[in-house]
Amino acid sequence: MIRILCLSMGVMGLVSAGKSFLQCIFSALVPKILIFTLTALCLFSCKNGKEHSKKASEEISQEQWTSFENESYQIVLKHPENYKITEASLAGDTPVVNVYNTANKATAPYGIHEGFNEGYIALLPKGFGVDGPGGDYKKLSEFGNPLPLSFEIDPEKSTAYLLKNGQPWGFYLSFYTAPDSWSKNGGIFIRYPVSDFEAVCISNEEEIDINDCDPMGGEQRIEYRGQVVEKSKMELNEILKTLYFERKNFNRRELNDLIRVDFPEKEAEISSPLKIKGEARGIWFFEANAGIEILNEDYIKIGEGYIKVENANWMTEDFVPFSGEVSFKQPDSEKGYIVFKKANASGKPELDRIFSIPVSF
Repeated sequence: MIRILCLSMGVMGLVSAGKSFLQCIFSALVPKILIFTLTALCLFSCKNGKEHSKKASEEISQEQWTSFENESYQIVLKHPENYKITEASLAGDTPVVNVYNTANKATAPYGIHEGFNEGYIALLPKGFGVDGPGGDYKKLSEFGNPLPLSFEIDPEKSTAYLLKNGQPWGFYLSFYTAPDSWSKNGGIFIRYPVSDFEAVCISNEEEIDINDCDPMGGEQRIEYRGQVVEKSKMELNEILKTLYFERKNFNRRELNDLIRVDFPEKEAEISSPLKIKGEARGIWFFEANAGIEILNEDYIKIGEGYIKVENANWMTEDFVPFSGEVSFKQPDSEKGYIVFKKANASGKPELDRIFSIPVSF
């Protein structure tokens, strides 16, 4: 094509005008190279745009999740499409609401003694009526509470169940005061699936045959080994983040419409004593005060105090300014959290709200 073009151009006298045959080829080829380059850049840009859009569409937002409500037990939550909810009864007509991955192999309902390859949440309005799981465990007052809850739980009565490597494979949560429709023994059990699971009996710091194990005797114990499946853990924690207990004739606002912290900002480096400023709706306070806590990276409390309404009437639903100062022990960790807790004189979890911001030390 180029040769024909150049020959034709030669016929027209362009070659005789001082252009060599190579110059002719160059002049004919350069526009094609430019067109090809621009086309390739366009295609590359479009491809990347499509891939970016695809990745963005694959990111699941809670707006795309399915909402669930159980009016009998005041339960409200959301879950992604790969999770399912079952309302059923365990042995002894114990009611349970399960939230679980559709890939689970065992059949619901789930209590607290299921296999270690299953991941689920069991909401138990009347409790579970059996002994807790075996293996190592700690109270949340000692272990810390890493769960993204919107309501208070009693850390002295709540438990983290641990693998040998220190990872929590499960939690049982007890309330200070249970929701109105729950019994005082009601609670929530969370179980993360564990890969490469192994149960080992330890006697005098040596492994013995699991069939000869007698952990009730006091000299032997069961030790659980494996790795928590992080993807399932993150999914279950995100579901927990949406969980709350509804109250009739109560207007539940989004957190960003309840409290705004001006200082310190998220991810800011803080030191003790820490001054805090912001604004919140008057309903966040009781007698113009509300609690705050400083947690280390492991969610252990290292300081606590109060924020107070500044020069305003707290008995309003409008925003009012607040300030506070809290001292805390310098932690070994570099990261931590400031936790703001809505004042709740009733103690009912239906009226609890918790807001936290990450900080560094």
